[in-house]
Amino acid sequence: MKIKQPKQPKIDEKKLFQQNPEFREIIKDKIEEFKLKAQVLELLIKLDVMIVDLAAHQQNKWFWLEVIKQFQVKDLLKFDDDIDRLESLLVKPNPKQDQREQEWERRKEAAREMPIENVVRLNFKPSGSNHLIALCPFHNEKTPSFMVDQNDNHYHCFGCQKHGDIIKLVEELYHMSFKEAVNFLTGK
Repeated sequence: MKIKQPKQPKIDEKKLFQQNPEFREIIKDKIEEFKLKAQVLELLIKLDVMIVDLAAHQQNKWFWLEVIKQFQVKDLLKFDDDIDRLESLLVKPNPKQDQREQEWERRKEAAREMPIENVVRLNFKPSGSNHLIALCPFHNEKTPSFMVDQNDNHYHCFGCQKHGDIIKLVEELYHMSFKEAVNFLTGK
């Protein structure tokens, strides 16, 4: 029997930024650098379009304009995305909001780790290593087709094709919203 390894928590950019406030100046410098590079690239694109208009043969213009679009415009859009992402890091976080988000993430993880066989009362039988099989709760059947993989705590019914994790199972089985299913599984 395999032991489930706990998932490593993801550290997102905002949390990293909050833990290292000295990054604020570095990020401001990077934003200015990206803005300058975007302005230069924008001027180069305009210049290239002018050159294509003046020098390219009428039949080849579409080709050269596509080349500009595929290479230079994509780079310009990437700069814009990077600037937006970095500027979002400079927004002061709301500590209460952060605590609520962290608590919600902890509750979702706890809900996902609830074994399906302990939550849904079905007559499960072992089927191979780390699999259980039972009659599907979603449709009438005589031969079991509802399979639970105990390694990743997911289910799949080979009869009706429904599948998912424990939260989705509770949502569909008890007609709950995602939030209600998480609260049900975590006892809140």
